Amino acid sequence: MSMTPHDRPEPRNVTGDPAPDVREVLGGVPVEFGTAGELTALLARLPADTPVVVAHAIRTDPALPGSDIEERTAAAALTFGLPQLVEADGRVEQQLVPAVQLGAFYAAEGSPVPAATVAAWPYERAVEAILAGDDDTMFAAFGELLRFIAGSLDGQEDAALYEHLAGDADLVSQAELDAALLRHAADRLAALHQRIRGYLPRAS
Repeated sequence: MSMTPHDRPEPRNVTGDPAPDVREVLGGVPVEFGTAGELTALLARLPADTPVVVAHAIRTDPALPGSDIEERTAAAALTFGLPQLVEADGRVEQQLVPAVQLGAFYAAEGSPVPAATVAAWPYERAVEAILAGDDDTMFAAFGELLRFIAGSLDGQEDAALYEHLAGDADLVSQAELDAALLRHAADRLAALHQRIRGYLPRAS
């Protein structure tokens, strides 16, 4: 599962400031690095016992998907509070320990990685939305994922598989039918989402 400091759920029994020392060095935005030397110099400024983790998912500037903006891939470090069990006052409790996350990002050409990013792929966005209780983003990601699968079957998204099936009319027909069913499922999910949005305010 992929979470970032912007959407990682905090544990219920958190105590203290999540990451004061690391934020003094990195600030509140991703700090890009392009070489091993730049990364070494950056990490050398941090306390030696600072945990370092690697993000599971590529993040992207939310303005990029669906736009004509030229994108680039960047590596960056950012700060967050890593939930860990620590000993405090003779007992073990969960706290947010200052940590650094290293990750890959898609950013606009000529612009820095923004402070707020989203997972680049719909599966990761769906998982993050479920963890955050964000139904709107969850349903949008579900629909995008279904349409991506459909487009990979009938060649509308990626023609690699579809072209391999070109010699078998029966397989082509089956792939096109299944793609249509997946798009229909995406439409049904969108309709269900609208019904849920209308119901939840009245139920609360």
